[in-house]
Parts: sequence; structure tokens; C-alpha cells
Amino acid sequence: MGDFNNILSSEEKLEGRPREKKSFQDFKQLIDDNQLLDVRYNRKPWTWCNNWKGSGEIMQRLDRGLCSEGWPQLFENAKCSHNESHASDHNMLLLETLPVDMRKKKRFYFDKRWVQHEGA
Repeated sequence: MGDFNNILSSEEKLEGRPREKKSFQDFKQLIDDNQLLDVRYNRKPWTWCNNWKGSGEIMQRLDRGLCSEGWPQLFENAKCSHNESHASDHNMLLLETLPVDMRKKKRFYFDKRWVQHEGA
């Protein structure tokens, strides 16, 4: 079983002790074995903070949205927001899906020439 409270690389961590590359292998392997993809996110990359102010503050991307391979084609405009929470040291993730096939309603225009036709 993989650790879902983890980072995939050193780039997903700001400050604190450096981690060995091999410490990311199990989580990467879990994602690869299950053919999962990272849902693109907006806002800050960090989803966790130890809440220390000043020196000693550590931030990491411990939380992420993952999806299956076909999912991005169904929801190509989907995004995952990392929203700050005052109730936790983890940010809340908000997954928004905007279906591809949403079409704007076409505006109806009345053409006066239509009433000039017989039977109108």
C-alpha cells in the first residue's frame, strides 16, 4: 500500500531537511502501476504547511487530485484548486469539472421577412 500523504520529488517541498530520491519511489510506483495522472492545479503548489512563521516554515504538496487516463479527455477543462484553510494545516482541494460538450445557447433573431411569406 502506498503513502498518499507524500511528495513525488524534491521540487514539491520548500525548506526543511532534504529527502533522498529513493524515498519518492513507492509513491511514484503506486501512481505508475495504477496509470494515474495528476489533475492540473491552479494557485500555489503547496497544500500543506507546518504553520511556523519565519524560519523553520516548511511547505509541501502533500495533497493532489489524481485521475485515470481517459478522464482528462472527458473533462479537459477540469482544474484542482488548492484553497487555504484556517481549520487545518492542509489546504482544501476543490475539483471543478467543466464538461467539454457544454454549448452556449444560440440567440434567437426574429426576421421581419418571415411574416411576408404566405401562410404566416
